[in-house]
Order: sequence, then structure tokens, then C-alpha cells
Amino acid sequence: RHPIFVSPNSFTNTMPSVYDDVALDAAVKEQLDACIVAGGNNVVAKSLEGKGRGLVATKLIKAGSVVLVEKPLASVRSPIDRVFDNAAYPNLLVAKQLVKEKDKAVVDSVLDTLTPGRAFTAETMPLLDTERRQDTTSAAAKLAKFASKQVSEADATALLLTMEMNNFALQHDTSQHQVFGFYFAASFMNHSCKPNACHFLDPNVSDDKDKAAAAPIVIRAVTDIQPGTEVCIAYCELLQQPSSRQAFLKQRYLFDCACEVCSTSAHAFLEGEDVSDDTAELIEGLAFSQPSTLEEKTQLIERLTWVFELCLGEAAKDSFVYFQAVSTLGNALLDTDPIKSLAFLQSALAIAEKVYPTYWPPLLTRIKRVHAALAKCPASPEQQTELDQLIARFEEGYIKCRGAVCCGPKCSQRPYSALKRCARCKAVGYCSKECQVADWPRHKGECKTLAAAAAAKVTK
Repeated sequence: RHPIFVSPNSFTNTMPSVYDDVALDAAVKEQLDACIVAGGNNVVAKSLEGKGRGLVATKLIKAGSVVLVEKPLASVRSPIDRVFDNAAYPNLLVAKQLVKEKDKAVVDSVLDTLTPGRAFTAETMPLLDTERRQDTTSAAAKLAKFASKQVSEADATALLLTMEMNNFALQHDTSQHQVFGFYFAASFMNHSCKPNACHFLDPNVSDDKDKAAAAPIVIRAVTDIQPGTEVCIAYCELLQQPSSRQAFLKQRYLFDCACEVCSTSAHAFLEGEDVSDDTAELIEGLAFSQPSTLEEKTQLIERLTWVFELCLGEAAKDSFVYFQAVSTLGNALLDTDPIKSLAFLQSALAIAEKVYPTYWPPLLTRIKRVHAALAKCPASPEQQTELDQLIARFEEGYIKCRGAVCCGPKCSQRPYSALKRCARCKAVGYCSKECQVADWPRHKGECKTLAAAAAAKVTK
């Protein structure tokens, strides 16, 4: 599933569209094109040998630049702590919205174009584990009953499976909600454990219920992507051990990953062979726990410290298990012992830098956490220098990777230092006056607050 090269000579359209090589009804194509916010001429969906379809670059896309921005065909918003009795229920909600709001021709195009769709439903169902198959069957029956005029029972099952294999679960860093969205063009992107692009929810859309649910997905390059190269994202956490990644991809997406990273063990330092399965399972359970009281947080720190000191040897210090341990300890100790917290979070950042590309969003999150811990430590000239460096790294990555704070594609291709700042708040950048005017309806709500925060910082 590693990015492959396709001859650039195949791109001959004077007005390229993502769907130029996909057989679509003209009316359906018009609806799908309307969802493309930016980057529609950057990529095209093409058939790739042994992989079905994928998105292929039509031009040079520089690292940090927008590849594609797309609104969802259907999406729903849900609290991140909501537990679904039926794991297929989020896909059912998205499928219901799709058949409710789009005409049958669009639904048919989804089933005929994307995998598994109609063609492979019979082959796919037996590959699911028993519980997942039961959940999908139950959800499909509800969908068929809900939309009996639009889809047959067989098509309902095919649509549920297509949603399950192609939907995205996205959220803003500080949001308590997540968006389950179906993005047609983005669904063509294949996986690589060494991706050349990342994806995230448009950070310029507010967390308001209606707006967040309809927020676009943003695809950004994390390396330079040459014309004719497939654009790939990661379907899983890159810091996981290769065996864990492969097992997840097989169970969740039903394919065996044979990319360069998996086949050559290029990330051998993440193998963690000296970490027992029991220890890994214990740390994973602790790492994803959410202590709400001081007592629970104290117990978490004590248990993790014990595992950290007694179960993890020196050979395991580059493993995903070690990364989980130091990340969780650093976060848990942030308020009570910032010096120890800083040491743990710096260890986590050092591991993340070995795997994550420069513009990878989770890497920016690690930088932000180290900054938060360092800011709580006793002040010194050296500390201020390091704080400034962390801020510069985060701002540069944010502008390039997390979505430009103005119009998107044009501004994101410029380094942060080259953008002209808003004269009032000095906190956001623009590539032109026209760009600033276009962004003002969004920015005016935050400008006064940002300016006040900047003034308070200077006074302090």
C-alpha cells in the first residue's frame, strides 16, 4: 500500500477534475464536484494495479501545502465519550443522512464506485469477525427499513460496509465531540505506513453543532509529492509496533499491509520485542484511561510509575509501549510536578520525531505539550529560548499543516514568516489584502480576544 508512480503523461485534461477517470453520471459528478472546496485540480482518482482506485497527484505538491479540501456528502456529530452498543451505529447514522439528503443516483454511484460496494459485499461479510458481522447485519436491517424506497436490503448491507471502510472519524484538538463523515473524494485515498499526506478536520470551522458536522476534511502534504505519485494517508497510528499495525489493518480494513516500512522493518526501534504482551496491554489500558479526580490521577501515576520502573528495561525505551507510558505520565504530572512532567514529555517527543513527518498533526500536539510543561517550570534565560523555539516550530507547523488561518491553499504554501499579520491582533497571517478581506467574517469574532491576550502578555 506504499505510494506508487503513475505516468504523468496520462493527465491530459485542460480543466482537470478529481473524477475525470471515474464513470459518473453528469448530474452526480456535479454534486460531487460541489463538495470540493480546494485542490480539485491537484489530484485525480485513477485505477491502480492491485489496489483498486487511488488519488494521484497531477502536479508537484509541496510539503505543507493543501492537497484537497472537501465537504462531506453526509456526516453526524457525536460526543467523544459516547459508547455505542452497536459498533456499526455511527455508520448507520451517516448512511441514513446520505439516503435522506441525496438522490438515488448518488447512492448508486457510491455503491458502484467505492470498495466494497455492491461488487464485493458477499466476499466481505464472511471476513468480518462474528460480533462485527452481527452489528453490520442489524444496522443494515434498520437502514433498509428506514430507506425502503431508496435501497434494497442487499444494497443496505453494501452501503453499511462501504461506510465502514471509508468513513472518517475526526475531531478538533480541544473539542469534546467528534464528526463521523463520508467524504467521497477522500475515500479513494489508500494507506501507507510511510504516508505522504495527513488528514484532519478543518480547524477554521467552529465547534458549533451544525457547522462542525458539516466541516470539510483537509488533506495536506507532509512531504513533496511529485506528479504521478499516489497520495496516501495513514489508517492507523504510526507509532504502533509493526505487528500491531498489521493486525489492526487486517482486522479493521481487511488487507495485509506490505508497504516498505512493514516489509523491511525500517522502524525496528518500535518493535519492542522485550516488552511482554501483558505489560503492553496494561500500559495501553492505563494510557487511555481518563482520571477525573485527584485520587484517580494519583493512582494512575503510581501504577504507571511501577510499570515504567519495573517492567520496562533499557531495550524497550524506543517502543510504542514506552511512548505510551512516558506520554501518560507526562500528562498526569503536568499540574503537580512540571519538572518530571517535562522530562517524560520530552522523551515522548523524541520518539515521535523519529517516526512522524515534520508536518504531522500529532507531532505538533507533542510540541504543544512540552511547551505547556516547560512554561510551568522555574523561569530561566535558557527556558525562554527553548519556549521561543517550541512556539516557532508549532506556529510553522500549524500554518502549514493544521490549516492556514486565512484562505487555505495559497497561504499554506508560504512560510509563516512570509505572511502579513493582522494589524490589530498580530496573531494571524495573510498572503494578500484580498485574502484578509475574505477571512474577516470568520476572524472578526476572535480578533479582539487575541489582541487583548497579546497585550496582556506584553504587559506581563
